Amino acid sequence: GVNPAASANTYAYALLPNKTTAQLATYAAAPDFTVIANTASVQAVKEHNLNLVAANFWTDTATSAAHITSDRQAAVLTRESADEIEIAVSDPTQLGTTTLLDIGRTALAFISGDPRITVTRLTPTIQLSVDVSSGTPHTDAGNGIRGKTWKARFRLPDGVKADNADVTGVATTGTWTPISTALDSWNGTHLRGASGTGAGTVTFTPKLTAGLHQVYVWWSAENTAANATNVPITITHATGSTTLQLNQRQSAGQWVSLGAYTFAAGTTGAVAISSAGTDGHVLADAVRFVPRTRVVRFDCGDPLLKTNSGYWNNVARATTALITNNALDSTGLGTGMGFNITTAFLGITSTGTTATTAGFPATATQDALYVQNAQEAKIKLQGLNPALRYTVNFYGSGALAGNGSTLYTVGTRTVTLDAAANVANTATLADITPDPDGSFRVGIKNAIGSGHGYLGVVEVVW
Repeated sequence: GVNPAASANTYAYALLPNKTTAQLATYAAAPDFTVIANTASVQAVKEHNLNLVAANFWTDTATSAAHITSDRQAAVLTRESADEIEIAVSDPTQLGTTTLLDIGRTALAFISGDPRITVTRLTPTIQLSVDVSSGTPHTDAGNGIRGKTWKARFRLPDGVKADNADVTGVATTGTWTPISTALDSWNGTHLRGASGTGAGTVTFTPKLTAGLHQVYVWWSAENTAANATNVPITITHATGSTTLQLNQRQSAGQWVSLGAYTFAAGTTGAVAISSAGTDGHVLADAVRFVPRTRVVRFDCGDPLLKTNSGYWNNVARATTALITNNALDSTGLGTGMGFNITTAFLGITSTGTTATTAGFPATATQDALYVQNAQEAKIKLQGLNPALRYTVNFYGSGALAGNGSTLYTVGTRTVTLDAAANVANTATLADITPDPDGSFRVGIKNAIGSGHGYLGVVEVVW
């Protein structure tokens, strides 16, 4: 092959034993994996057929790849279906103590896990800590466990399903044959479009809530060798449409992810399965839309204590400014959300805790923007959807002199947090409806007008 350019600094390759040159070329044209991250801090890859993400974290600083954040050196794998997500973690250094993981998914329930795993929350993201130091130590490197992998499983939200046999929300064009003899059809039947029968479509248009949904499709194995390898599937979403090609000779009898898309409320969203130009049978059975909670986090404070990972967005100044107008969320996507300091804070403090009990890394808990006495700072969160409702969690911690009780105000609603040397507590305002211009404003001040008020983390969930 061709050596990677020195200027590129990184490269990636797949091991494909016993493949011919022609097979290598075919694989290279459509590999079944994507390199998600390849840096000195984290290397991660996603295998699409298994919907598996594997990440090696190389530092003891909170770092993210895809939906996984780890605050320690660790090897982490997640395998996700439409119903469950399984997480596996180990400490290859064999020197660690506790690893804190944040998984950018909402879970309905904790199904099972190894005894050294502690689940701290299920929503808006899954958080768990893993005691990698417990067990029999080996003789030459302290208290690690040689080769131990800890696992946990979580139930994911069910979502909305649409089946080919539904009375409403399904439309067909062209020639499709109902099949009821396959054992792995969803709800017992599916539709088959034979090759050479023209450009037929089966379109599913279920009623959805507004927001981000993970989209899945199900097809039967039926006669796998006769199925098409190039099935066009078009997802119509709030920002347009996306067409994918799927190989229906693989992954039958399971929910196969088509990705995450934002949909408007109602029935404007759709998934269309087409038989146009295909090289075999096309099967249309069922689709599934699973709501995905979106989370945006802002780390407010010291520019030397930025949280440079995942869906953390840094606010490293106390003066008035539009910090960002496209904050990243827990899916790694831009949201169009802006963080605007409209009335300045007094300054920045780094006197907070380094504990991670609140579920945030030390780089986020140790520093904060602050006000003093009767001063009130104001921020404006903008670029929001007035049709949605948002929950905002506030965190602050500081050890400046005086009272640290902090009052956060949105409209006529308020919530108070005792932020003086705070370790684990947060304050929440739920069900916030943005103004018609897609924004709402937050006031931050000391609750009694004497002392300090702190803003270290702003977490927006919808």
